[in-house]
Amino acid sequence: MFTRWGDIAYRWRRVVPVIVVAVIALLYLLVGTKLGDRMSSEGWDDPHSESTRAAQIEQDVFGRDASGDVILLVTRDNPDTDLSSEEVRTDFTRQLNAISSSHPDQVRQTLSYFDGQQAQLITDDGSAAFASVSLQGVEDEVLKNYREIEDALHSIEVPGATVEVAGATAVSGALDTGMSDDIARAEVIGLPAVALLLILVFGSVVAACMPLLVGVLSILGSMGVLSLLADITMVNTFAQSVVTLLGLGLAIDYGLFMVSRYREELAEGRDVRTAVRNTTASAGKTVVFSALMVAVALSSLLLFPQAFLKSVAYGAISAVGLAALLSVIVLPSVFALLGRNIDKWTLFHRGRTKEDTVNSWWGRVPAFAMRHAKVLTVGLVGVLLLLTVPLGGVKFGGINETFLPPDDTTRVAQNNFDENFPELRTDPVKLVIRQDDGASAVGQVYQQANAVEGLTGQFQVSQPTKDGVTVLSAGIADRDDNDRIVN
Repeated sequence: MFTRWGDIAYRWRRVVPVIVVAVIALLYLLVGTKLGDRMSSEGWDDPHSESTRAAQIEQDVFGRDASGDVILLVTRDNPDTDLSSEEVRTDFTRQLNAISSSHPDQVRQTLSYFDGQQAQLITDDGSAAFASVSLQGVEDEVLKNYREIEDALHSIEVPGATVEVAGATAVSGALDTGMSDDIARAEVIGLPAVALLLILVFGSVVAACMPLLVGVLSILGSMGVLSLLADITMVNTFAQSVVTLLGLGLAIDYGLFMVSRYREELAEGRDVRTAVRNTTASAGKTVVFSALMVAVALSSLLLFPQAFLKSVAYGAISAVGLAALLSVIVLPSVFALLGRNIDKWTLFHRGRTKEDTVNSWWGRVPAFAMRHAKVLTVGLVGVLLLLTVPLGGVKFGGINETFLPPDDTTRVAQNNFDENFPELRTDPVKLVIRQDDGASAVGQVYQQANAVEGLTGQFQVSQPTKDGVTVLSAGIADRDDNDRIVN
C-alpha cells in the first residue's frame, strides 16, 4: 500500500500538495478562526462527583452563586489614608456605579463596603476593604461578561491606596490569558528556534523547511478540527496548547524520518522516483504506525469524565493524525517536485549514505551502548528512578490561583484577599443540605460541621432554606488540610 502511494505521489506531484494545502487553508479560514469563540473554560470537574452534584442542586434552587466572581480589594498605602472617609467612599462608589450602569448585561449586582459600610467588608485595623461584583450568566457566559468590564475594573483608582482585582472569575480569566500568551510565545519563539535547529541537523535550508511545512499545516488543520468538535461538544481551552505542542513536535519528528530517508536514498544512487517510493514504503510506514500507537494511547483520556481531559485527547489525536497524514501524503509529492534540490542552499554537508551514518557519531553511540549494555541499563534505570523522587511532594487540587505564576497580579491579589478576609475567601467549602422534615436536620449538621478543626470560622448559612435545601459555607484555613476537613 505504501509503495503504491509513493508511485501515486510521484505521478501527481503537482496536484497533491495544492489540493492538501487548499483543504487545510479552507478548513482553517472557515472554521479554525472561530476556535477561540467556541472553546470553553469549563470542564475541570467530574460531572458525577458529589461536589459537582451538590453545586448543581444549589444552582437549580438558588441560582449560580456569584458572590465571589470579582473582588476589588482596596489596601491603603500608608496609615494616613482613611478608607472609611466620605471622600474615599464617594469616589470609589461613583466609579463602581459607573461600571454597573454602563454594563447592565454583564453586572448582576455589587456589594461594597464603600457603599453600605458593612463591618465584615473591612479589616479590624481599617487597612483593607473590598467590594464584590457579581456577574450575569452561567458557565462560559460569566468569563465573557468579565472580559467586557475587565479593563474598566482595573482602571478604578483610590488616592493613597492600591486597588487589586481578585475573585474566582478573575483567576479564570488570568489562566485563560496565560494559556493564550503561552501559545503565542510558542509560535513566535518556537518556530524560528526549531528552524535553526533543523538547519543544524540537515545542513540545508530547503531540507529544514520540510518538517516545518508539515508542522504549520498540522497546527492549522488541527485548529479547524477542534473548532468543528467544539461546535458539538465541550472543548476546553487547554486543548489549543496541546495542538501547538504536539502538532509542531510530532510533525518535525515525522518530517525528520521522511527527509532523512529520502536524502539517504538519493545518496545511495537511486533516481528520484525510486527514492520517493522507497521513502514512503519504509519511513512512511513507520510514521503511520507510530501515529496510530500514539493515538491509541491518547484515546485512554476519553475514558475520564472530566471534559478538559477529553479535550486534551481531541487536540492531541487530531494533531498526531494530521502530522502523520501530512508527512505521508504531502512530503513524498514535495520530494518528487524538488528532486535533488532537497539539498539546495546547503550550508555544510552531512553524511548521507547508510555507511556514512554508521561511521558517524550517531552510529558510534549505539555501538558503545551495545558493548556496555549491562552497565548502561542499570545506570540509566537508576537515573530514571531518581527523577521520580520529586513526585513524593506533588500536590493535586482544583483550578485556583496557585496555577498562576507567583508574581501574577491576580494571584497576588487573591492571596492578599484571603489573608485579610480568611472567613470570606472565594473558594469556601459548602454543605448543601436537602431535607423533608423542617429545620432540625440543618441544626444537627451545623453543630457537627462546626466541631471540625481547621476552618477559618464557623459555618454560616449562605443560602437560607428554600424548597427544602439549605447551604452552609466556611473557609478552610490551610489548603493542604483539605482532604481531612472535607472527609
